[in-house]
Amino acid sequence: GKVVANDANVIHIHPRASGWISDLSVRSNGEFVEKGQLLYRLYSPEIVSAQQDLLLARQNQKRLGSQANSVLESAKIRLELLGVSKRDISRILKKRLVIHKIPIYASQAGVASNLIVQDGMYVQPQTELMSLTDLSQVWVEAEVLPLQQNWIRDGLTASLKSESFPESEWESVIDYIYPVTDAKTQALKVRLAVDNKAKKLKPNMFMDVAIYGGPKRNVLAIPLEAVIDDGQTKRVVKTLKSGQFEVVELTTGMQSRGIVEVLSGLAEGEVIVTSGQFLIDSESQIQSNLQR
Repeated sequence: GKVVANDANVIHIHPRASGWISDLSVRSNGEFVEKGQLLYRLYSPEIVSAQQDLLLARQNQKRLGSQANSVLESAKIRLELLGVSKRDISRILKKRLVIHKIPIYASQAGVASNLIVQDGMYVQPQTELMSLTDLSQVWVEAEVLPLQQNWIRDGLTASLKSESFPESEWESVIDYIYPVTDAKTQALKVRLAVDNKAKKLKPNMFMDVAIYGGPKRNVLAIPLEAVIDDGQTKRVVKTLKSGQFEVVELTTGMQSRGIVEVLSGLAEGEVIVTSGQFLIDSESQIQSNLQR
């Protein structure tokens, strides 16, 4: 499996109005940002004008009373939509002064990425200044090979380990099965959400994932080492009661931990060779060719 960021924990930072950036606190990708931390200040004529409208609405409220309440609330909402915090709106009303450079704070903690701005830049609402990724919970995307995919279903539990932290172990469950397989390997990708408050797991880190699928019952199974697989057919060497051997072709199913399911070619109770079967198989092919 591989650690990836949880898409639901990624936010994209855009200015709510056109203006000029100053006091940028994030200088490079990978910096950790606390929730509520100052990201930057923005001088925007549009936000300055909205603050003036707010102060004018407050003056009209004193003169007109409750009739001007709706105008004052609309002015507050407009400033909030432009990215001004409630704390700064209260400060504007209390001091009756316009804040020319509005501070913008982080709405969540996270690691900065896609940073494209520097102090003094002119930005617009369509400009993505940066992204913040909260890594307190991450996803691990695990690949399951075809011979084990029949076990996979939502809700299966799993344990996860990393070579970087051999003393640690994480637990999770499959919460999503991707609808397509890999074009080359035919592996099926499944997703597991993992708690990462200690920040040990980093995106792109590899993990060893053990998924507990539970046993498949009432099937015939043999040791995988007994199977001769030449890439075209699968065979085993069967022991006959006469002391002779017979090479038979198999159709196999799922396999795990050195055990493989037999779909056809063998019956319960038959005896097979698990050591030296390659020599017997080679001898049988030589004899068959000579007879032919």
